[in-house]
Order: sequence, then structure tokens, then C-alpha cells
Amino acid sequence: MLLLGVGLGVSACSKEEPKKEEAEQPAQESPAEPVATPAVRPPVNKDAKPMKTVQAVRPQETVEEPGQVDEPVNTAQAHKDTAAQGSALNIAAALEKSDIREAVGYLGLLEEATIVGQPENKQYGVTRWSSEGKNEFGFGLQVWKPGSSNTAVKRFDDLYAQSMGGEQTKDVGDSSFRTEHHDLRSIVFLDRRRSLVASLTCDKSLCTFDQLVELSRRVKRRL
Repeated sequence: MLLLGVGLGVSACSKEEPKKEEAEQPAQESPAEPVATPAVRPPVNKDAKPMKTVQAVRPQETVEEPGQVDEPVNTAQAHKDTAAQGSALNIAAALEKSDIREAVGYLGLLEEATIVGQPENKQYGVTRWSSEGKNEFGFGLQVWKPGSSNTAVKRFDDLYAQSMGGEQTKDVGDSSFRTEHHDLRSIVFLDRRRSLVASLTCDKSLCTFDQLVELSRRVKRRL
């Protein structure tokens, strides 16, 4: 491309050829756009079997036969059965519902229950009557028969040492103590001749210590 001189007084008839500007530099080329590589499909294996759609497996439901009904587990009855088989100390007859009615005067609902904690065995047994109060313990009896008078004394001493503010008394048996903790009252007594230790517990709201002493004396005669 030629450019005309501007403001240099050059005659229109001049035979001189206008000077050529420096050769234009070639236009810069735009970088080439990358060419997308076509996706390569894997070769088809004609011998491969088509994949099956796997469905989520639902848990198998147990179909009960007509007339077959699962009964709820009765922990109190299971406790009785275990004691009857000789694997636990059976003391169910030592504390009966009628004893609670007569000694304490409680006339509310009483249902057989168990005491969670130390598992029962041939040297340890429990029985309990739960009351109708939602947060009440009711009345419970624990008995230890460790096998000899000396071991019974040691068991009694251990329970006293572990008690919360236990107070030694002569309410029942050869030795006894009272304790009050977590809205519960307990009397623990030792019977050397029978080589046993017993603990009777009730809610503060259900019995006084005097009533608990009377109930403990009834229990002692039956152990």
C-alpha cells in the first residue's frame, strides 16, 4: 500500500515515483485452535453377556403361620423359672404382696418385677414388687447366702462400708444398718445362724423406717 506525502510541496506532474514505505510486516497469524480429539470407543466384545440391573434387596419378612403369636417376655416370670431350675437362689416366697399390705398399709397396684444389677446365682437372689408410681421403685428384697457364717459377716461388712451414710442399728437379726439414698430407704441385716445377709428397700414416699423394720422381720422368718 502506498502513502501520499503530506505538506511536502510535491508537484502533481513530477515524474518521480513516490518513495515506498517500508514493507508492511505480515499480519500475525492467530494461534491455531486445538483440535478436539474424538473419544475412542472401546472395542465391542461380541461374546460378553449384557449386564443385569441389580435391585436393592429388601429384608426378608418372617411370615407367621396362622394361629402362631409371639408372646411378650415376662421378666418376672423368667426370673421365677430360672430360680425354679436351681440356677438362682429362690426367695420369691420371702416377700409377698400380703406382707406389704399388712406391714406398710400400701393399697396401690403391685406388680412383680426384677432388680437390674448383679446377676442372680445360687448364692444371690432378688424379688421385687413395683408400685404404680411412674418413677417409683416399689419394694425390693436382695438376699446373699455365701455358704458360711464368716463369709456372710464379710458380706455384711462390705455392704456397710459401701453404703451412703449407713447407720448401724439393732432392728433385725444379729446386726443391721439403715441407709437412705436417692429417695430410697433400705435396711440390711445379718443372720449368722442361717449364714445370710438380706437387704430390704422401698421408696421414701411409700414407707417409713418403722414400717420397713416390721417388713424385714416378716422376711427374716421366711428365709
